[in-house]
Amino acid sequence: MRPASPYGTIYVANGTFQILSDRQQALATLQRFWQHLTPGGQLLLEMSVPDEVTHGPTCHDVDHPIRGTPSRVAGQRGRL
Repeated sequence: MRPASPYGTIYVANGTFQILSDRQQALATLQRFWQHLTPGGQLLLEMSVPDEVTHGPTCHDVDHPIRGTPSRVAGQRGRL
């Protein structure tokens, strides 16, 4: 059921969605967001990835198709 006054955009700032540590709670929250969007509306989740994930010892930049130098990334547009 959609609410009486749905939103065209829902913006969740500063990684607050990432506070949800329970997968089922996160999925229920995403479902609730969807229920409150107008058809064609957008959900904007501002998220961050810790440096140890993107630059740590277990990061495999070379193996990732869109990581690398800016020129390499620019050449991959549209493939995200």
